[in-house]
Amino acid sequence: NLNRLNYLLVDDAGRELFWRALDLDETVYPTIKGQWQKNGTLPNAFTLKGKYLKSVRFLYENLQKSVEDYLHGHYVEHPEVKGKKVMTPNLNNLKKWADEINELIEEVNSSNNPDDVLAFTRRMDVDQCSKRESVGSGLEYNYKDELCFKPLEFSTLDLADYPDLSGGKETYSRIKNASLLIFGEKKEIIKKVINNI
Repeated sequence: NLNRLNYLLVDDAGRELFWRALDLDETVYPTIKGQWQKNGTLPNAFTLKGKYLKSVRFLYENLQKSVEDYLHGHYVEHPEVKGKKVMTPNLNNLKKWADEINELIEEVNSSNNPDDVLAFTRRMDVDQCSKRESVGSGLEYNYKDELCFKPLEFSTLDLADYPDLSGGKETYSRIKNASLLIFGEKKEIIKKVINNI
């Protein structure tokens, strides 16, 4: 959806104008290359301008729903339990689970420090322990970094973090105004773009 929307915004200047109007020019949205894959239709209208305005809003609304699902998920029927709803996988829940796992890892690592466990087991052999102490060899170890569980590094998953897209009257008014400006500046290019879809 984002590729298609940016495709209709024609070029870098159009994308920058559009996303700046929505206060999203410093996000990932304007950086995604515009392209139109096959199998897509645009809303009908009597005029080219009407078709363009409707199409931009239509694609924005589709993108808004996709981003909402990606970030927050939505409820669907459970595949095996009739009448039960389950949440679809989503970025926010994934982050939450990663944080919970890291808390458990920290708890396990701090309550079962490998260095302490090794020192304790060495102390069980009293003869060896007193020999080590008499020659000045203590029971300190430094295996924590090697033997402890490593926390999850969520950033290594390389999952895009799209900002939420707003809706409502004010947003749609901004979309319309930005679309009118782009249309006024790039009418001939927009005509070719729409005719090629």
